[in-house]
Amino acid sequence: MTSRLTAGIDDNAVKSLLAVSSADGESIVVVWADPTTHALLVKTVGTGLTLETNGTLNGSQTLLNLVAGTNITLSDNVGIGTSTPTATLDIQGTSTTPELTVASSTGATSLGVDASGRVVVGAAGLATLVAGTVTVTPGVPIDSNTLIFLTDQNGAGTVGNKYISATTTTTFVITSTNALDTGNMAWEIIQK
Repeated sequence: MTSRLTAGIDDNAVKSLLAVSSADGESIVVVWADPTTHALLVKTVGTGLTLETNGTLNGSQTLLNLVAGTNITLSDNVGIGTSTPTATLDIQGTSTTPELTVASSTGATSLGVDASGRVVVGAAGLATLVAGTVTVTPGVPIDSNTLIFLTDQNGAGTVGNKYISATTTTTFVITSTNALDTGNMAWEIIQK
């Protein structure tokens, strides 16, 4: 192991903080600090890099941050939450956290796999009609590609036919053909 040596990184000569070399003298891991941002940077040659921590990272700590323009090519299985992945991407959550969440720029979940292994698409919920109508704010954007599905859960009150009577970019209104309808409506949103 050699410290404070000059190593070629991306064709620029920079001062490394640490370099690990193979028996033939080739640097296989080089660690240096970016002179502008002072971020710690790592470059590997050969088989790659394993990052480990001696504890649990809290929400404000980052073990690995890939910056824009960073390309990663993987030729083997990748595991998140497992050290023995059995698929190209193997994600194993806990019994209380979602295994996978894909969210929009606003943070609204558009696709996911919950802790029970069920696929979650878009948004879903329950709404109770009051005097035959209810306005729902689903937490996901609504546009011309939005499909809204309704199911009457209990048929309470004087039952009528339910339909979507109005939409905005953030809400939709469920209306019954009978103003005395107080049914519980399950709704699901899917973006086509």
